[in-house]
Amino acid sequence: ISGKINLSCRFESVELKKEEETNVYKEQDCLIGNASLTVIGARDLLSRPATGAPPNPRIVITYSKTEYITDIIPSTTTPEWNYGCILRVRDDKSSCFIRLEDMDKVQHTHLGTVIVPMEMLLNSEHEEPTERWVK
Repeated sequence: ISGKINLSCRFESVELKKEEETNVYKEQDCLIGNASLTVIGARDLLSRPATGAPPNPRIVITYSKTEYITDIIPSTTTPEWNYGCILRVRDDKSSCFIRLEDMDKVQHTHLGTVIVPMEMLLNSEHEEPTERWVK
């Protein structure tokens, strides 16, 4: 990825509920917990090679077939989004993908992807949200 992304993460587990008569877990209740993920901003993004102009960055967060998309911040190498979402975690071996894109009027350029393992978020349970710069 060109530059670094600042994330804040916090995880809260949920208690699984059993069907009273059958003593089995409901399929929809097999939720490990909720991960609160906030993309705070980015820094050190590279300008466009052809023109030297700063990018128009946005972030696309993908988890479990769901996408969360930030606003486009025009002409900056240090965008701030403070964009938060709640990820419903069902598998602690899964990952969240954070894609950085430059949204030019003519073309959309992929600037890089950060893969955030759910294990990293699961380790933040019972803690205050923590900020991390990832590359």
